[in-house]
Amino acid sequence: MAAVPTVVSLLGLLAFAVAFWAWNATTRRIVQVVSVLLLLAGILGVYFHNAERLGMEREHEEREAEEHERGEESHAPPFAPLSLTGMGVLGLMATYPKWKPETEEG
Repeated sequence: MAAVPTVVSLLGLLAFAVAFWAWNATTRRIVQVVSVLLLLAGILGVYFHNAERLGMEREHEEREAEEHERGEESHAPPFAPLSLTGMGVLGLMATYPKWKPETEEG
């Protein structure tokens, strides 16, 4: 599961670089799809970063108790995945159609 944000981030970097180079309808659609993937990865990341805090994963509690006895504590930052969600929102904002095409009135 830890590879998901890395893969999606690299995919986003590649898609945004290509879109920057050649902005057209195809690259705009690619950026939209990758932005939705970034949104989903960020939302799922918040869930998985906080699942053990919310008691949704019992096995982590046992491991956490053992780590605490040894003096080690490791918690994932609770809202770090929201950076992916922010990138997804920015990507969708960049591809949002701002104006309606002008039509010729006769």
